[in-house]
Amino acid sequence: MSIVDLGLVYDVHCAEDEVRVDMTLTSPSCPLGPYMVDEATAAIRAVLPDLRDVRVNLVWEPPWTPERMSEEARTRFGWPS
Repeated sequence: MSIVDLGLVYDVHCAEDEVRVDMTLTSPSCPLGPYMVDEATAAIRAVLPDLRDVRVNLVWEPPWTPERMSEEARTRFGWPS
């Protein structure tokens, strides 16, 4: 499942030569925070290598809930629709 399907991406702002992504994790105590930021940044740079600036920010508001997941993700992980 992608971080979009999991409901972790809250906002994407694109300008001429920069991208800013606000994303969250399922919990503020998740130890994968730095890894997720690095991987998201690398994925954006792989698709758009000429960008001057890529910023991936971890945000905690609003808090993540399973309702943010796509229908496909909720079905896959057994969350009620």
